[in-house]
This record gives sequence, structure tokens and C-alpha cells, in this order.
Amino acid sequence: MKKKIIFQYSGKPEKINFMSIVRSLPNRFVDTVGHFTFIDQVPFTAFETDWLQQEVDKIPQGSFAHPHRGIATLSYIIKGTVEHFDSAGNHGIVKGGGIQWMKAGNGIIHDEVIHPKKGNDISEQLGMQFWINLPAINKAEKPGYMAIQEEDIPEIILDDNKGEIKVLVGRLGRIESKIPTYSKLFLYHLSLNAGSSHTLSINDSQESAVVLLRGQAVVNGTGIPANEMLIFDKEGDDIIIENKSDERIDIIIFGGEPYTETIAFGGPYVMNSQAEIAQANTDYYAGKYGQIDYQNK
Repeated sequence: MKKKIIFQYSGKPEKINFMSIVRSLPNRFVDTVGHFTFIDQVPFTAFETDWLQQEVDKIPQGSFAHPHRGIATLSYIIKGTVEHFDSAGNHGIVKGGGIQWMKAGNGIIHDEVIHPKKGNDISEQLGMQFWINLPAINKAEKPGYMAIQEEDIPEIILDDNKGEIKVLVGRLGRIESKIPTYSKLFLYHLSLNAGSSHTLSINDSQESAVVLLRGQAVVNGTGIPANEMLIFDKEGDDIIIENKSDERIDIIIFGGEPYTETIAFGGPYVMNSQAEIAQANTDYYAGKYGQIDYQNK
């Protein structure tokens, strides 16, 4: 049985420093899907290109460094190159198609630097960032980090030249991502060729949603444009994605078991109470998250 669409959202354009982003989650109707609490699409326009080309020789300089606590962040670098630094001493450079995953745990400061001078056309930069809410027990753990290049992301090639699915997080059939999970969680990238369709079956105990990155798609009978997000009812199993256009489309499918603990939001922190948010801020300003050493890499 097809899943019923219960919410449709076009995303909110926002400006963050030099970036023009589209924020799908949270919004005024929905805070979470499974353990996902935050989703941004990060494209770059010509205006940002001019600014960044002037600034690139100055970075990293710490101007974008910021703290997190209580979550795992996942940056999916679809096109471009991004370099990661953090106060736990982790460092990585991920090229297009790869993933930067970081468990903030009990507190960390990180910085992600875009590299338009490393063989990339800045106008072709594209990425997504996800915040994954950790269970309370894992919020108290030490931070962690993984950099995974495109060739190490498991992929399923669909029959009849329909396209492929990358398993970014979780499991699909026998295929499992290397990204650590602390709950039942899934994140897939489906690329579907022109005139093709594909059906994904999602357990009816899990929350689920899709975001279309580019092109035009029909999902469970509803046509959607680029940047659109659909959220489904838990009942039913099937998400049917159709590409009736003449161009290839890319769509993100994500979700998992509901987050059943209390949730408190506070800037870069996601905790279980406002008292914990206040403590996260206190610890940050007391220097307990450490400092980034940009030279030690």
C-alpha cells in the first residue's frame, strides 16, 4: 500500500554568511522526521562565488568555527571539496560524492572549509547538511569523526538502466553504510534516469520523507519541483518515485524510528531539556570543548 503524503513544503531560502541555502527542516509545521532534526541544501550562486574567491586565500582562519552538542552532523558533499577541522583533533578532506560525519556528543567545535581552488568550479558546488539527534545516553559520549569518500559509499545499481541508490546511512537490503547509527535510521540518495520509476518499501513503524534535489518528480502520485519536501504517514509501505521528464533526477529519502525522548533546541545544541541547553552554553564559554589546531593536520 502506498504511503499517504501528510505534508508538503517548498523549503525556506535563507542566507548564512556567503551561502544561500534552502532549509527544509525544521519548519513551522514539523520539527523532526525520525531522529533527523535539521536539513539544509547548500547551493552556491554567482554572488557567493565572487565573495568566496576573494576570501579563499585567508581561510581557514576560524571565522566559521562553531560548537555543537547532543547531535551528529552529516555533510553530504554532492559536488565540490570540503575540508573539516575540529577541536578533538580530527581533520579530513572530502571530495564530491563523499560524506563528513561528526558526532558532537558532549561537546565539540568544528569548521568546514570550501575549496574552490582544488580543481572545482565553485558554481558547481552542491551539498546537504543533516543534524541527527542522539539518544540521551549518547549525548554524554566523547565526540567522533569519519570522512568517507564517494568510492566507499555503498551503491545499488537498479535494473533496466533505471539509475542507482547510494546508501548514505543505515541499511537497504543486504547493503549497509559505514556511518555509525544509534537508532533505526536511513538516508538514501536515489538517482533516476529519464522515464524511469522506482519503489522503496519503508517499514510502517518508521517516519519517512523525501527531498527532491533537482528536476521534476512524481511521488506517490503527487508532482513536485526541485527543493520540495514530502513527509509521509507511518501507515503503508511504498514510496513510488517516477521520473516522467527527459532529464535525470536526484532525490533524498530519509527517516527512521521516532525520537521518543523530550527534545530541547538551543542554537547549535539539541538536548533533552532547557537546563541541558544552558549547561552546554556554560561549558562552551568555559572552554570545555577545546580549541581547533589548524596547523596540526
